[in-house]
Amino acid sequence: MPVHSVHANRPSSIAATAVEHKHLLHASNKKIMKRFIAVALVGISFAASRADHGSVAKEWIVAGLNDLRAQSSIYIDLAGTQTVNGDTVNLKTAFFYKKEVDSSGKIVERLECQDYMGTVLTQRIVADGTNLWNYDPINNTYTVVRYGSYGTTPAGPNYTRNLLQAFMSATKGRTVLIARLMLDSKAGSSVNYTPWLPTSAAEVTNYSNVTRVRYLEGNPVKKILTYLVAPNGLGGGTLTLLGYWDSVASNNRLKTTTWLANISTNVAIDSSRFAFTPPAGARGAANVK
Repeated sequence: MPVHSVHANRPSSIAATAVEHKHLLHASNKKIMKRFIAVALVGISFAASRADHGSVAKEWIVAGLNDLRAQSSIYIDLAGTQTVNGDTVNLKTAFFYKKEVDSSGKIVERLECQDYMGTVLTQRIVADGTNLWNYDPINNTYTVVRYGSYGTTPAGPNYTRNLLQAFMSATKGRTVLIARLMLDSKAGSSVNYTPWLPTSAAEVTNYSNVTRVRYLEGNPVKKILTYLVAPNGLGGGTLTLLGYWDSVASNNRLKTTTWLANISTNVAIDSSRFAFTPPAGARGAANVK
């Protein structure tokens, strides 16, 4: 199905609580636009009400997931902040994925994900082609679970699903959304998108060469999930950015989280990074089957 374009004014329900996130996305838009040559929007252009946006939003996102599904190398660079009662700490996540055929003709899929709070590494997940390692540097502990085998050519039918389900089980916090992105795009026989914020309202806005899809939850808005999709001129699109913002008050504490994750594909990734050796003294619980 061709990707449709929606030209819509910003809804009045986007309250001042979302201003910071909106500005960050606009700044990111400028960077994204420098990387893309202006292309004509593909499909039928029509005016739509907010009620129309749900199906159109899904159409854009599915287009982005289909493009991601076809990629054999993916790099996601996430950066943002978390502020609790005025105290701010930087957030960073680096995610790498690579699918390749090894020297014996076997399909191998690997990934690595590193989470930082400030300058402190809080979690490292490594999938080496057979096992997925989940390391907690703070407590110097790790777990390992087998997701694949080198004994089949190509990899078994559940190889990718096992990898990404193991990755999802290991993730926490913001990294869950990266795992969900990979699951939706690659774990099944086709992409499988369902809204990540099912009670939210969708908004679709077209710029000159990128479309912004946002899901806004709450009234006033308390949570925003954003996708940027660049039309590829062939009826589809390339997912270039995932963004998140929320503001939660609990027990007299106001916590605001905002981050942007730039998505790059067809990148050179050294396979040597997908290796894990338990550090000296690390305590492990092996679940290898």
